[in-house]
Amino acid sequence: MSKNIALILAAGIGSRMNNDTPKQFMLIDGKPLLFYSLSTFNNHDQIDEIYVVTNIENLSTVRGIIRDNNLKKVRDIIIGGKTRQESVYNGLKGIPNVSLEDIILIHDSARPLVTKEIIDRNIDACLTYNAVNTVIPVTDSLIESEGNESVDRNKVLAVQTPQTFRYDLILKAHEEALKENITNAGDDASLVSRLNVNIKQVQGNKLNFKVTTMEDLIILKAILER
Repeated sequence: MSKNIALILAAGIGSRMNNDTPKQFMLIDGKPLLFYSLSTFNNHDQIDEIYVVTNIENLSTVRGIIRDNNLKKVRDIIIGGKTRQESVYNGLKGIPNVSLEDIILIHDSARPLVTKEIIDRNIDACLTYNAVNTVIPVTDSLIESEGNESVDRNKVLAVQTPQTFRYDLILKAHEEALKENITNAGDDASLVSRLNVNIKQVQGNKLNFKVTTMEDLIILKAILER
């Protein structure tokens, strides 16, 4: 029987925060940012195992978060790489006793408000399609960065995480990318799409935003206070 495994990425340095503490460890309402997404996956009845990918210098910090919050589904911490792509690949290779049929949910720890419903949609869709992308409609008007030409927002979507794949598929996508000297992909669905695989899109949520700037932290604190 296949397992549902969450791979939580917490190896970023949060350079856009202008803060000495990486954003995933900044305290929000007394808890580090990483705690919120970890807690949601830990409490989800369909998640069997969780692995956290982080930098070696933050190993003890992550261990403390897991221990202090009794996150029992976290099986191990895996050391990440210099890029997001390398961190995901390290994570995939570092999961012990993984089956080719296991479902891997790859999630950014900087998206603390992921919901049970989003996780449900990812797992359910992956059972049929093997590759899933979480998306939301774009509501702002868009223009090209050069030329100021308008972009039809009905033809684009904003990508969130988790992105979810059968293990053998996402591993192949990463290995094929490395063969082609692709080393800094922005997300995992873009690598899978290179295999000409149909990726199922499931509905995300505006609250599942990525904390990138100090303004995002202010918004997050306001939401949590409510």
